[in-house]
Amino acid sequence: MTSLMRGIAQDIVGQDRVISGVRTMGGEDMSYFLAKVPGAFAFVGSAPPDKKGSPHHSPTFDIDEESLVIGTELVTRTVVRYLEQTS
Repeated sequence: MTSLMRGIAQDIVGQDRVISGVRTMGGEDMSYFLAKVPGAFAFVGSAPPDKKGSPHHSPTFDIDEESLVIGTELVTRTVVRYLEQTS
């Protein structure tokens, strides 16, 4: 799933804008879901192009709403391609 999603992300935003191997100390329950069903975890940058990103729960957080479009497209294309491959 990671490879599938990475390829789709590269199609959407370009190979040079897809970064692999991001490490985070964040806690997630995603591993419980992924033990049962195929999936992948992806971060979509949301900082406006001319600004530095801020944490989500920060008073300085500002979102480039285009990131919502990119994230939606990433998930949608991944689901469609996965279903095409498994049908």
